[in-house]
Amino acid sequence: MTHENKNLCNCPIAFRCPLCAQDQVTLLLDWFVNPDHGPVIIAQEKEYVADPNLAVEVIAPADPSAPPKMVAAGQADLAITYQPQ
Repeated sequence: MTHENKNLCNCPIAFRCPLCAQDQVTLLLDWFVNPDHGPVIIAQEKEYVADPNLAVEVIAPADPSAPPKMVAAGQADLAITYQPQ
């Protein structure tokens, strides 16, 4: 017996669509744009991550210690950070 539910997406595990994918993703850099961020910036500029259903926002914060805290607080989705030596 199969049951089709229009509220579920095609995931191996049944989740509601908002849980499977987001329409917008926020990526925080660890500082101002620099050569370390080259692959991210190039991918964005050349639209390698272009998906009509996904908007990627890349943000350079003023405080390099903020990105991990902002992700932990739910204010951003992803962060690039550095490991102090």
